[in-house]
Amino acid sequence: MPFLNLYPKEIGFNMLKNFRYPLGILFSNTLIGPYEVQLDIIHKCNLASCVTCWFYSPYRKKKISKKWVEQTLDFESFKSLVDSIKKIRTTQISIIGEGEPFLHKNIMEMLSYIKESKMKCKVITNGTLLTDKKIHELANIGVDEINISINAGTASTFYKVNPKSPKRIFEKLRENIILFSQYENRPIITFSNVISNINYLEIEKMLDFGIECKADRIYFKILDTFSEIEKLTLNDEQKMEMIDSIMKIDKFKMKNMKNNLNEFMQFCLNHEKAVEETPCYMGYVFSRIKDSKYVVPCCGCYTNPIGKISNNKSFEKIWKSKKYSAFRKNVFNQKRREKAGCECHQCPHFTENKKLDKLFKFIKILK
Repeated sequence: MPFLNLYPKEIGFNMLKNFRYPLGILFSNTLIGPYEVQLDIIHKCNLASCVTCWFYSPYRKKKISKKWVEQTLDFESFKSLVDSIKKIRTTQISIIGEGEPFLHKNIMEMLSYIKESKMKCKVITNGTLLTDKKIHELANIGVDEINISINAGTASTFYKVNPKSPKRIFEKLRENIILFSQYENRPIITFSNVISNINYLEIEKMLDFGIECKADRIYFKILDTFSEIEKLTLNDEQKMEMIDSIMKIDKFKMKNMKNNLNEFMQFCLNHEKAVEETPCYMGYVFSRIKDSKYVVPCCGCYTNPIGKISNNKSFEKIWKSKKYSAFRKNVFNQKRREKAGCECHQCPHFTENKKLDKLFKFIKILK
């Protein structure tokens, strides 16, 4: 899941202003914590049917266990993790789940604790559990961003992507998102769309839906595949058909909504070359903690944790470890990436790396 979310100006300025980021990248080390840490807090999902989901896709042959579904991060453990993350000067914590974060009984207390800890706070959600009351609470807490996985521009496509979702949930989602606009201190609203052969011709309708809901940004990403859902990937003909449809979108509409369509098209045209030519900065600015203890350095390394948090090993120790340092060096150097054990060929952070590469391009010259 994207962390820069198409708004690199403020983030980029903060990274350049804090000399520890560019110096760390220059000397292949870390002098500060990641800009963002994502925390998985729950496995259960209220929709539990998205066809592109790694965990709940109906195409999965091996079903997940009930024990796994019931796992959650308890509030005391959450606070301990937040405290340790704050200690190394992380800027933002994002609440995410291998399920739906708003199913967690302590979600509002968690968000409040992050803000009380003087860090930025983001929630990555399917948005279907938002209500007027929850939206009011989120605005009062001061949550900085709500990132909503939409994956559709129309109701009919939404129900194809989420075949077991309740009736009228898409329409209700639209109504609730619009409610954010009544608050002056509302969070930034970002729409995320994973593109498959179900929705690839709805790019313009996705933009229209974002404008209609008064969202601030919209993000597009090619489907990350596993064997059972390879049937949903775009073939070359479909990619060209989609790019042709994007090129026909009115330029004013494109400018009216912050988006990553340029990077998205570049990735689609030749993703292997695009990734190969772009250094990976994720080891310096991003980390994710899943199941309350496993640290993964990027979403492409999801099944390859770099360390396990325990009483004797804090997140800080893992972040500053030799193993993490080796990962940073390997993924930054395109010729050594295979040593990192990461799914670089379908890089989920390509847009972020592309924007960071423009920001830190002087470092490549010095290195």
